[in-house]
Amino acid sequence: MSAPVQECPVCLRDARDEAACPGCGWTLRGDRVLGHPTPEQERGFAAALAAARREVDLRAALLAAGYPGHGDPGLLGRLRGFARGGPTAGLPVEALTVEDPAGEDPVTHGEDDVRAAAATALDRLTGDHDRLTAVELTPEGVRAAVFTAGEVCAGLRGPVTGRSWRDLLPALPADDDLRRFRLAGGIGDTRPDPALLAAQADAAAPATDGPVLLLVRVPGWALPERVAARLRERGPSTELRLPPTGRTLTDDGVAALLALAPLRRDVGLVVADTGPGGRVRTAVRRVFPAGTTAAAAEPVTLAVRTPAVASAEFTLAVVAAAADDDPARWRPLAVTRARLRPAEEHRVDFTLAAGARVGVRCADDVTARHVPAAGLDAEWAATRAAVPETYRPADVPGADLAFAVELGGARDAVRERLALVAETVALVDAEHHAPASVRYAVLAYLDHSATRTDPGHVVRAFPLGAAADCLEFLGTLTPANPVYSHAAPVEDALLLAVRLAWRRTGAHRALVVLGSRPPHPTEDLGASAPRCPRRVGEGAQLRALRDLGVRLVGVWDRPDWTRPDHNDRFGRRGRAFWNRFGDRGLLDHRTTTAPDLVRGLDVRARAPEPHPLLLPLGGTR
Repeated sequence: MSAPVQECPVCLRDARDEAACPGCGWTLRGDRVLGHPTPEQERGFAAALAAARREVDLRAALLAAGYPGHGDPGLLGRLRGFARGGPTAGLPVEALTVEDPAGEDPVTHGEDDVRAAAATALDRLTGDHDRLTAVELTPEGVRAAVFTAGEVCAGLRGPVTGRSWRDLLPALPADDDLRRFRLAGGIGDTRPDPALLAAQADAAAPATDGPVLLLVRVPGWALPERVAARLRERGPSTELRLPPTGRTLTDDGVAALLALAPLRRDVGLVVADTGPGGRVRTAVRRVFPAGTTAAAAEPVTLAVRTPAVASAEFTLAVVAAAADDDPARWRPLAVTRARLRPAEEHRVDFTLAAGARVGVRCADDVTARHVPAAGLDAEWAATRAAVPETYRPADVPGADLAFAVELGGARDAVRERLALVAETVALVDAEHHAPASVRYAVLAYLDHSATRTDPGHVVRAFPLGAAADCLEFLGTLTPANPVYSHAAPVEDALLLAVRLAWRRTGAHRALVVLGSRPPHPTEDLGASAPRCPRRVGEGAQLRALRDLGVRLVGVWDRPDWTRPDHNDRFGRRGRAFWNRFGDRGLLDHRTTTAPDLVRGLDVRARAPEPHPLLLPLGGTR
C-alpha cells in the first residue's frame, strides 16, 4: 500500500486516512506497484492528475456561473480563465455535467417551495418552538432573519442581518470573480489555504435558536456547503436548494413571508352593546377570524353606528380578542380617532398586513388620526377607562336642507323637478334618526322680466321650516314659461340661500340646485342672456355658501346647446357653471331618484337594524 496523504492533490480537501477523496473521488491509496513507475506511467499519472484538476475547476466555474439551469455565459467565460491548465485545455466545458454527489441537479426547489415551507414553519411557531431562524446562503454572502411566535401573529425579532463572504471569510481573494470561483470549490493556479478557509467557513454560520429554515442559493458550492453542514448539525431544519438568481431575506421578502403567518386570535373592532336600562357592555365585532393570513385576506367593510352624543370624535379601536370577555386582556392593534357625525351609520374599511398590522379607513371626507404603534397601549387603556356603565343618548344637532328650483321650462321637466324635491323631503322625514331636527327651505326661481328684477320678486321662497309645511308649499308651485333661452336667475336664488338662517353649529347644511340654464352674466351676452339687473354674480354667492359650510349639490336637466360639440359662448358658460358642483356633487336630472339625492346630500337614513355603537359613549359611570 502507498503512504497515506494529508490532503487531496486535486481539490486540496483534507483527506487523511481516506483511500479516495470524498470530495472529488481521486484515488489516494492504490495497489502496490512493483519497482519504479516507468516514464510512460508517470506521464499518464501526470496527465490524469491535470485532467482531474481541470475538471474540478471547470465544474466550480460552471456552478459559480449558475449552470446548469441559470447560467450566465459571460460570467462563465471569465471564471473558466481561473481553471488549472487553462480554460480550453482538456475536457471541453460543453461536455461537463454539473451534478452533486447524488447525481442530481443541485437546484431542487423553486420560489413556491419557499412560500410553502415558510408558511408551515411559521404556523408551527407555538409552545416549545417559539423561534425560527431563516438563513439564506447567496453568492454574495449570508443573510438571516429571526421570526418569533408573537402573541397574535408571527413577527420579526430585530432587523434582517447580512454579512458578505469577504467579511466572513477574509482569506478569500478580493477579486469578485476569483472569490466566487473559490467559494464554489475552484482552486486555480494560485494555491489558497484550504485549512484556513475551512475553519473560517465553519465559523461563518449565524447563531440560531430553534428550528432553521435553510435557503441555499449556492447549492454544491464547496465553502457555503460547509456553512450549511454546520447549521444542519445544530438541530431540526428545513432545507431548500434554490436557484442563485432569487433573494428571499430582503425587507420586502421577509414581509411577504410574514404575510403567510396565520392570526392566532380573532381580530375585530371594539363596539358597545347596550342592554336594558342603557347598561353598556363592550364587545369585539370580528373583522378577521383566527387563521386568516395577510396574504389571503381581502379588505373588509363594516357598517357601524355612532352614538347620539355631543362629541364628534369617535374611537375605532381594533384589538385581538382573548378567550374571555375582559377588555384588559384584549391586545390593541390599531386605534384611530375619527371625526364622524353622531347618531348615524358609517362604513369603515379594514385591511390586514403582515405582522397583524390592521389598516383602518373611513370615507374620504372624514378627518382621521391614526395613533402610532408606540402609543397604542396607552390609548386603549384611556378608551377602556372612559366607557360608562350606562348610555344616555344626547340631543344631536340636525340638518338644514335647501332646494333652489328652476320653475321656467318645459312643463313636464319642471313637474319632475318639483316631484323630486317633494319625494326627497318625504324620504328624509320618514327615515332620519331625528326628523324633527331637520329643517327645509325652497327657493323657486322664475325668470327676470320688466316687473321682476328684485330677488324678492323673482324667487318664491319657503324659509327653513318643518317637512309638512315645506311639502304644502311645494304643492302651490307651478311651471312657468321661460323668458330667456340661455340664462335664468340662479344667482338671485343663491343670494337668498346665503341669507337663510342656517344653523351655524353642529347641524348639517346642504343646498340643492335643480335646473337647466346657467345664471345671468354680469355683462350682456345678447337678447338670450342679458346681464343680471342687479349685477349679482353667482361666483361670490357660491363661495359664501361654502364658507358657511353648506354642501352644494346640482341636479342638471342638461339642454342640447350645452353638449360638448356646442362650443359657442353659451354652451361654454352652461357647462362651466354646472361643472362647479364637481364630479361628486353633480347629478343627472334624467336618472336621479330621491334616494340618490339623499346620498348626495349626505343625509343618511336610519339603518334598518341598529348596529353596536362606536366609542366613546356619553353617560354615567
